Amino acid sequence: MDFLVLGPLRITNGDVSAAPRAAKDRLFLGELLAHAGSRVSTPHLADALWPQRPPANPANAVQVRASRLRATLRSVGGSDEIFETVRTNPGGYLLATAPSDLTRLREAVRLAPDSAEGRSLLADALALWRGEPFADVPDTLCVEAERERARELRLTALELYADLSLRDGRPEPTLIAELSEQTGLHPLRESLHGGLIRLLHASGRSAEALDAYERLRRRLAEELGCDPRPEIQELYQGLLRDTAAARPTTPPTPGPAPPDSAPTGTQDGPAEIGNGSGCCPVAGAAWSW
Repeated sequence: MDFLVLGPLRITNGDVSAAPRAAKDRLFLGELLAHAGSRVSTPHLADALWPQRPPANPANAVQVRASRLRATLRSVGGSDEIFETVRTNPGGYLLATAPSDLTRLREAVRLAPDSAEGRSLLADALALWRGEPFADVPDTLCVEAERERARELRLTALELYADLSLRDGRPEPTLIAELSEQTGLHPLRESLHGGLIRLLHASGRSAEALDAYERLRRRLAEELGCDPRPEIQELYQGLLRDTAAARPTTPPTPGPAPPDSAPTGTQDGPAEIGNGSGCCPVAGAAWSW
């Protein structure tokens, strides 16, 4: 049985899938998933489910939500697996199974740098992203924290995938579009911009790479009052050097050929130079014949 959180909540078992329909049921499952493998106390669950108006008997109300979750799980799996998956612990509940899609993404990020199949691992894990994590779960502090960790993990995976694609020399055109979109959403994330700049340059779009650096530099200066970090500046300097080296050199255009000989006078004397009044056209000039 798998729990999927990289998008709307889904519970799958082979070809069978289901999801809690009521918002409170999704919230109950979301809280358990945000603390997968750890006991979540009944008071914590009650506060998350009813932050404004707690029920008269919070423990009983939480137990009802646990029963409804088990009924949903029963629709996709056997009863023995249900009792192993959702456990009643003294004073709370424990979900024994972590979200499978988020776990795969986390493992891909951990293993990819040292694996020959790292690029493929990341591609498969990134394909599990179906939209905003916990998309249909009402906000709580714990769910939002887990949502933010999932977002950050995806960006890290995307940056790593771009680096490995450049290393392998096979960056897809769609990767540039994806990075461009993400830099727009995260304008101060320098590592993301660095990946985009490298990809643009490697794809023969050096002018766009330089523009991307300049956008980042301006944004950092305006919002944080700082320059890009040293490795991004070094990347920029490398771009400038590569661009200059690739620029074709044009040989100088030859000027008019010099005359065969300088003007000479007649046999009787030198040729006249001036305006006819005997004055030199440039005052103070010395002429040598």
